[in-house]
Formats: sequence, structure tokens, C-alpha cells
Amino acid sequence: RPDAALTGYFLDPALPDRSFDELLELARAEWTSHAEWAPYLSALAYRGDEEVLFRARAMAADEDPRERGIAAYLLGQLGTPVPTFPAESAATLEEMAAREQDAGVLEAIAHGFGHLGEPYGLDTLVALGAHEDPRVREAAAIALAGREAPGAIDALIRLSRDDETDVRDWATFALGMLASQDTAELREALAARLADPD
Repeated sequence: RPDAALTGYFLDPALPDRSFDELLELARAEWTSHAEWAPYLSALAYRGDEEVLFRARAMAADEDPRERGIAAYLLGQLGTPVPTFPAESAATLEEMAAREQDAGVLEAIAHGFGHLGEPYGLDTLVALGAHEDPRVREAAAIALAGREAPGAIDALIRLSRDDETDVRDWATFALGMLASQDTAELREALAARLADPD
């Protein structure tokens, strides 16, 4: 094995040697990429400080949906792995959801609430679970997974019957593997999927 002195380093995921503006410019390119890992978006989220919160809240009202999507991403993951401003982030995501029309941004908002977890965003996620765009419904199913509130389970049961396979898949996984409840309705929803074409 190589000498520990040569391999025992850890790259700070917040990339502290980069400015916010430099990271944001690089993050804009990542937003449209299909790459599995987005190091510059993640670096901004890892910072989790007031500057990122302030800038993300400003971006949430931008005319460009790409800026709003990045804002939703950052607000949902600010302070990764431990949220630093969850209430403030959730309030801004709620405001965004109330006026947003772009499906991609709504998808990012749903994922943002998924990262924040309970108790944030339940009513918004339930509403997004009925959105016309399947990407938004799928994001809502993912974000509702593991929540204890009865409204979350009811929404997941509805989503487990969705026309889109990916939406049904996530909702069924959430009901079967992550739900701690055991109700007749939940069991019936799972049993109904035994005849699923997928």
C-alpha cells in the first residue's frame, strides 16, 4: 500500500479556496449536466453559511428558471450534512412553490423539501404529487418517503397508482420499505402493485 503520508488527505467539500461567485458560475454549468456528482453545487451547500442563504433567497426570485432551480437545490441542502437554516430555507421554498410554474424548478423544490425532511413542506409536497408533470410527481414521492404524517402516507398511496412507472416505483418503495405505519389501506396499496406490469 502507498505510504499513509501520501494518501491521508481529505479535500474539504466546501472548497474554501474558491469564492462564492466562482463556485456559482461553475454550478450553473453543472445544473444542466447529467453528471452524477455536482461538486460546485455541493460545495455551496456544504458551506451552509448566511452568505449562501442570502444569495439563494435572492436567486429564488430571479427571472431565469436555472437560477431558481439552483436556489431550490441550495436551500434544500444548505449545511449538508446537518441543515444550518432549515426554517428559513423551508419558508423560502414555500414562497417559491406558491408562484412557480416551471416544472424543473418545482422538481427541485420538492427534492429540497425531501432533504429538509419533516416537518417541512408536507402540504406543498402533497399538492405537487398531483402535478401534471411526472418528474414533479416523482420528486414529490421521493420527498414524501419516510415521513410519518398521515397526509404523506395518503399521498404515497395515491402515487403508487400513478400512470408513470417511475412515480409508482418510488411511491411503492416508500410504502413498502420506509413507512413505519401498518394500516389496511397501506397493505391494500402494496397488494395492488402485485399485478403491476413493471
